[in-house]
Amino acid sequence: MIAAFVLYMIFDFFVIAASVLYIFLASLCLFSLSICVLIDPGRVPASYAPDVEDSGRSHSNVLRTGLDKGLCFVDILNQ
Repeated sequence: MIAAFVLYMIFDFFVIAASVLYIFLASLCLFSLSICVLIDPGRVPASYAPDVEDSGRSHSNVLRTGLDKGLCFVDILNQ
C-alpha cells in the first residue's frame, strides 16, 4: 500500500513537471510569435542593394539571351 502511494506521488510529480515545462515552452512560442508580428523588421541597408548602373548585364538579360540560344537554366547560371 505504501509502495503504491510512493509510485503515485512520483508519477504525479513527473506529470506536474511535464505540464509546467509544456506551459513554459508554449508561452515562449506565443511570445516569439507576438514579437515577430508586432515589431518592425527594419530596412535593408543601402550597401546590400544591387548596383544596377555598373553592371552591363542584368539577370533578366542573361536569362533572355540564354533562352534565345536554347540553353537550359543550369547552363545559363554557369555562364
